[in-house]
Amino acid sequence: MFPILVGFGSALLFGLFAYGTYGLDGMTEYAWVGMVFWGLIVSASLVFIVNRKIPCGVCRLKERVRALRYLCRALAPRRSGERIHFCSHKGTLYLRSRV
Repeated sequence: MFPILVGFGSALLFGLFAYGTYGLDGMTEYAWVGMVFWGLIVSASLVFIVNRKIPCGVCRLKERVRALRYLCRALAPRRSGERIHFCSHKGTLYLRSRV
């Protein structure tokens, strides 16, 4: 969130200085003023998006496959000597053999 605030703040300061230097006619006449203004906001937003912590898609897929595998294993006919065990702190099902 901080990079976005910095981007908006710098764009606001740039807009104020551009208005003070070129006036309203100059700000509408020169295309680069608008490009710099929006470039500051977009670049700050991109920095925020790149630095955000997002869980890896492959990691999420791996967890879903693992949960599906345990569920299929739990629903499959069991051999004698195996029982289903639910691990509460991990939230997973797994088979435990009696030894």
